Amino acid sequence: MSAANPNIARSIACVMLGFAALTPTYVRGASSLLIDKQQQHQLAITTQQPQLESSLRLSGRVLADPRRLWRAMSDQPGVLEAPDGGFPVAGASVAAGQVLAWLRPAYTDPERRDLQSERRVQQRDFDLATVQIHRFDIDTEKQIDISLPTPSMQIVADYHGSQARGEVLDRALGERLALKAPSAGVVLASFAQSRQLASPGDALFEGAAAGGLVIELIHDDRQPLDLDSAQYHRSNHRSKLQLIGDSYDASLRAWRAVYAVDADADTDVAAEFTPGQAIDVEVPLKTPQLRLPKSSAFIDQSRAQVWVHESAERFVPRAVDVAAADERSLLVTGGLGAKDRVVVDASTLLRLQSP
Repeated sequence: MSAANPNIARSIACVMLGFAALTPTYVRGASSLLIDKQQQHQLAITTQQPQLESSLRLSGRVLADPRRLWRAMSDQPGVLEAPDGGFPVAGASVAAGQVLAWLRPAYTDPERRDLQSERRVQQRDFDLATVQIHRFDIDTEKQIDISLPTPSMQIVADYHGSQARGEVLDRALGERLALKAPSAGVVLASFAQSRQLASPGDALFEGAAAGGLVIELIHDDRQPLDLDSAQYHRSNHRSKLQLIGDSYDASLRAWRAVYAVDADADTDVAAEFTPGQAIDVEVPLKTPQLRLPKSSAFIDQSRAQVWVHESAERFVPRAVDVAAADERSLLVTGGLGAKDRVVVDASTLLRLQSP
């Protein structure tokens, strides 16, 4: 070996010592790793305590309450005309009795002559019933019951029947009819178009009565949620929701809670919400839970686990119970304490256990 060989040997020894310093020394015991402080710094191992959560913010959806839906329908053939301001569109708020559309009856000449002839017959029947009412001094506002003699009951029935038939015929023969909202609320669907030919029974508008909207919340029953205390946020303050029911939806494979807005809330729900709108709902937890970064967990033997920094140089894997997870974090319901320090990136220590 030449004189330079001792120098080469010393250089190789230095390189190997340096490599050994960068490779963490650990003892793979039953379930732990030992990593000294210098190696922890070189591997950039960071730990943190779980974040204590007292409530969860979940995404809810506004739906129409099927118990409070209404429809505005055409009761005869005609041509639709828009009211001042146009036809109301889906999501628009309407008042009770508001004109949604005008319907101009469309009849052939023979049909109109038949209606006019029927109207004259009706008027004759009504005039005859009126004469009999005055002749026998019958109170037409009185309810028909057994206290009235049978002839009087027939006279009153004929009077009211011909009166109602006349109103229907007048509407049919009029220039145009008003289609009105049966109650205040919000329009869910509008099918009306200007100059559209409507047939009897056509549903032209669908809506929900004021307060006829509900909030649907899909949740996991493993989460210890206090569903009765849910709230939604608006205008810098919170409003309580009333729980209507909570049941398992087989089609969604999840639990589905349905809420109504608190009747004491000083807000017009129909104006604030529209069907299909997504809103944030805050639901308190029955017992506070711990939230961790999703990167801190790994799966071992079908169980979620995390690395707990048990002492200065000791890291121990610990199985935890996960109630919920999103893209960035997970909610732990068991197996971990609020003061435990957890390795933020579990993959760092997992690589050390790789053969």
